[in-house]
Amino acid sequence: MAVIIFILLLSILVVIHELGHFLVARRRKVGVEEFGFGYPPRLLKLFDWQGTVFTLNAIPFGGFVKLEGEEYVPDTSTKKRSSSTAFYTKSVFDRIAVIVAGPLANILFGMVAFSVVFGLVGVPRPLNDRPRIGEVSTGSPAQQAGIQSDFELVGFRLFDDFIATPKIEDVVEFTKLNQGHTVTAVMTGPCSGLECPETLEEKAVYIRTEAETPAGQGSIGLVFADFVFETGPWYWRAIRGVAYGVQGALSLGVVIVVAVVDLFKNLIIGGQLPSDIAGPIGIVHQASQYQLLSRGIAPLLEFTGMLSINLGIMNALPIPALDGGRILFILLEKMIGRKKIQNVEGYVHYGGFILLVGLLILISLRDVAQIFQS
Repeated sequence: MAVIIFILLLSILVVIHELGHFLVARRRKVGVEEFGFGYPPRLLKLFDWQGTVFTLNAIPFGGFVKLEGEEYVPDTSTKKRSSSTAFYTKSVFDRIAVIVAGPLANILFGMVAFSVVFGLVGVPRPLNDRPRIGEVSTGSPAQQAGIQSDFELVGFRLFDDFIATPKIEDVVEFTKLNQGHTVTAVMTGPCSGLECPETLEEKAVYIRTEAETPAGQGSIGLVFADFVFETGPWYWRAIRGVAYGVQGALSLGVVIVVAVVDLFKNLIIGGQLPSDIAGPIGIVHQASQYQLLSRGIAPLLEFTGMLSINLGIMNALPIPALDGGRILFILLEKMIGRKKIQNVEGYVHYGGFILLVGLLILISLRDVAQIFQS
């Protein structure tokens, strides 16, 4: 089910990407011959609209836009190619605007998605290492003791001593020193935002040894929250949601660019893939592990926004076969001449496509190996 949802979400994001190309092409008076849903072969023609044929195609994924005169053909005898609405006849600015509109549409959609999420759940406030419980691992000592998320650890009782734990590092240090013992966890009741009730609760909990602790869990089975969401009136959430949505999208964009630079640096210098890079298979696996589909609309929308920003940023990078690569060639064409560029551009994009597919296969194989190992 997670695979189907992922493919559906990615298809919607590809259509949004192509819609960006389509709208700006129409705005810049570039002819759009076809807007296809899915990939050829064509199944049926849906309708015509202002010179554009909308089609449904056999491969049920994404979509495409076919621009008039997208490839330069220096044959003035061909009436269609000499049309004033052909893409190749447009100015450098117009062509770049059409190409950049696809990635920009994905980035803007990501901003909107993040803004809606923050508007729904509130804006994030950092906890500054306070030991607020964000998640309790299934089957862990903490779950067996009845400890719940949104509780905040105050400290532990061990025999007649009380050890305060105002920071997460204090909890980690205490559990390291007391593995194999049953202690009393002292905590507040469920907190709301940054505020916690003054009444305290006590739960007896066993601290597992390293040998008893499953991979990926802590000795008690707690995952601490880095921040909480502060709510307020709907209009306050809406305004702050937009601000945090834009900020979150831009921050994610920077993270993606840095990750891609690290990817190629590691491949070229070290000859290996970075451990924190995942392909489609890894992303689907992580989403299913996180039980994304059962967590409600906000996490799913956040995930969709992240995918959209990833798609937009990746396509904007100056890599052959991607939109950013096409923009790079338009700029080079301005500097050294269209004819010289046209002689090599197709080969470079084809080579870039082969390299990207090869890289995707390598990452996917690594994802599969990691899934089986875990």
